[in-house]
Amino acid sequence: MNYREQITKDHPLRYHGREKADVRYHDGALRHLKGVKSYQVMRACRNHPELQDDFGWTYNHAAALCWWQGRFFYEYLSNPVGEHEGRSHSLLVTSVDGIHWEKPQVIFPEYYLTAEHYQGPNKHLLPPAPETFCACMHQRCGFYVTKDGRLLVTGFYGISPEPHTAPCNGWGIGRVVREIYPDMQFSPVYFLAYNTAAGYNAQTAPGFPHFSESGNPELINACEELLADRVYVQQWWEEQRFDPNLFTQHGGQALCTYTDSEGKIVGVYKHAMCSITCDQGESWSKPVRCSSVETSTGKVWGQRTSDGRYILCYNPHTDSMHRWPIAAVTGENGHDFDSMLAVTTEVAPSRYQGFAKNFGPQYMRGIEEIFPQTPDGALWLAYSVNKEDMWISKIPVPVTGIQLTDVTDDFSELTPGGEVTDWNIYSPLWAPVAVERLEGKNVVTLSDTDPYDRAKAERAIPPAQVGKVTVRIMIQQIGADNAPMRIEWQDRKGAVPFFVTFGADAVLRAKGNGVYHDLCGYETGVWYTLETTFDCAQNRWQISVQRDGETVCEKALPFCQSVYAVERVLFATKENGSKQDLEASGKFMTIGDLPDSDEKLPLSRMVIGAFGCETKVGAQE
Repeated sequence: MNYREQITKDHPLRYHGREKADVRYHDGALRHLKGVKSYQVMRACRNHPELQDDFGWTYNHAAALCWWQGRFFYEYLSNPVGEHEGRSHSLLVTSVDGIHWEKPQVIFPEYYLTAEHYQGPNKHLLPPAPETFCACMHQRCGFYVTKDGRLLVTGFYGISPEPHTAPCNGWGIGRVVREIYPDMQFSPVYFLAYNTAAGYNAQTAPGFPHFSESGNPELINACEELLADRVYVQQWWEEQRFDPNLFTQHGGQALCTYTDSEGKIVGVYKHAMCSITCDQGESWSKPVRCSSVETSTGKVWGQRTSDGRYILCYNPHTDSMHRWPIAAVTGENGHDFDSMLAVTTEVAPSRYQGFAKNFGPQYMRGIEEIFPQTPDGALWLAYSVNKEDMWISKIPVPVTGIQLTDVTDDFSELTPGGEVTDWNIYSPLWAPVAVERLEGKNVVTLSDTDPYDRAKAERAIPPAQVGKVTVRIMIQQIGADNAPMRIEWQDRKGAVPFFVTFGADAVLRAKGNGVYHDLCGYETGVWYTLETTFDCAQNRWQISVQRDGETVCEKALPFCQSVYAVERVLFATKENGSKQDLEASGKFMTIGDLPDSDEKLPLSRMVIGAFGCETKVGAQE
């Protein structure tokens, strides 16, 4: 038994792999989880709020996700600028496919009250009564589906006299609830649970009635069922921690639960703290910090996947300010995990400064195991990026990072407007990746008008030391102010031995031996076939460019850097533009707002018509 095994053998969660994330890189320099689709649900836009949610608030965080009645429901909270400050409300956004999302709408509005009954710290910083202030939204979980199929959405109104005083410290007002109906209408807002231990009740927390006063027997039964679910309610511990009627014992931060292979319920918190209940939440084991699951103040999400295995998703390092990537580890029993892979591979820069704006994809939540699951068998993960934009990722099951067979993609089996199967997709709202119909055939398009983000489509190929990749591609339009579009050949850690760019000056260039080489001119709206061969042992590659079946140019070049094997090909509308490195911090409003981040650029657009690969010499794993 090695040292690591000795200190982790008694931990309820154990990561046995040697792979670790390198936080210098947005994907952690990890192998990418094959086939992940990442879609932006909401893009913050201060100067054009009509493009966002009609508010234009730039602090958006704390995603919750549910699948019900053939539709995704996605809740998040929002403040004007920073965490725990200013006005606050929660919003709801829905989708039927996880790709295209409706405009967000307020589900829990701003709530104003006086400081008269507040008993928590820093009361002197609140305005004296009768002046009012706005409560601060907070929720670790959002949805509840009852046994008879009713959908409830919840939120918590906390109090933050100043940003460092968290609304989840036990001194908040209480939890509110609404029922969502199948016709997408909502019940009124009711209090689900007053924080009576902090002094709040029907008299001291006016504005919304208690659910028991709704006059709706079905709603009352649904709320009572939720309150009786000890495991689910344990997720509220932070916010209402002093209430002995809700909690039998001490809890932790940001609980998520799943049932292990022996039927025990595993609870996972921030910092990889873990406890277990064998009696449906009546009692829990003492939380233990599982040191081999290396993470910090971001959330951890665990669940059983549709193939009967288990997955943990988390930010896999201890740098809390730079929360990238979201990584996944998998296992057989819910306790032992291995094979770390990157779920998220891109982080756009934070466009708006604000208090406690940790960078990166974070605070992920999936669909709780006790509720309806999507029929596709995939794992869907909701999260915020930079506490600014809201995203969702679809993780295919079974989970793997390796393409086993050669590829021939002509996209004929895809559905216009649907997903690009087998590819990794990164699709911001202002730089979408889509399946479209062009010239009577299905194609994959990458469009881009975003000043700080980009569209990406990535195809895994079998890890190969010698191989050939053939691409049919068209540049439909390239914005004069955009950086060149590009195709990169990469190894498992993201090293790029060679790549090509399509410049705004209509020149196709290749980079080899560290130098850009002009290959040929190209025309927009014209199909080209790029055939590339590579030899990692010889550190050389060759490209042939064809138009209408005729060779336009050929060039053989050395690699820019040596790699053991090539295993993925990346298509992107521009180079990664994030310059916020590990020395930048979003904690104390020191990064500034990025200029012109709310103004779209001229359109750039790349079209992929076909992709294929032949691996000549595979790489030993």
